[in-house]
Amino acid sequence: MKGYEVPISESDMLVVHSLASLSCLGGRSNHREGQDREDNLYRDQLVGCIGELALSWHLTGNAQHFIIHRWYANKMRERYGEAGKRSGDPGVDIPGTNLDAKASLYQNRRVPESFSLRVSPNERGTGKVYVFIVVKLPELFSKEIRDCTQADFENVTYGRAQIMGWITDEQLPPPRRDNRGISASRVEARELHDLMPIKWDWIGYRT
Repeated sequence: MKGYEVPISESDMLVVHSLASLSCLGGRSNHREGQDREDNLYRDQLVGCIGELALSWHLTGNAQHFIIHRWYANKMRERYGEAGKRSGDPGVDIPGTNLDAKASLYQNRRVPESFSLRVSPNERGTGKVYVFIVVKLPELFSKEIRDCTQADFENVTYGRAQIMGWITDEQLPPPRRDNRGISASRVEARELHDLMPIKWDWIGYRT
């Protein structure tokens, strides 16, 4: 199995749900438009938060960087709207670094290596490093993701996040439009650079 699978505990998930809900206020998406964005806003915020949390756990051994980053971005949005969110979130997910977590929801029983990192032109930045995470929500494995409601995602109590690898902004291919007309650079997870094999004794990785 490529990468590292970080467990997301019930206590972690309580924090994730709280911050994901706040992020939905005025939240936007670079990969969805219109009704599709509205219908999947909570799901996308939840998956994004889990990815950021897993990266914080893996690189720092704790969740503090994730909590501080999300709290500050949400406060800026609450105070100044979407413009405040952009000024409070420089596009990185470990404060003070050039790391940008990109997460996708595991579905369709595909192997995680076949999922693709997607970076829209609006998300790119010189010198940034994108880390790709596949988020697994076992409580929803018995359902088709397209049939899951917002309530299904709101009731998730635990999860797993498989950190697949990384790529620099300079190494990204040119953007391509998908069948919805949305432009993004895409790289399959199996083509990403492996992470440094750091492990914290208290995380309980699965490899």
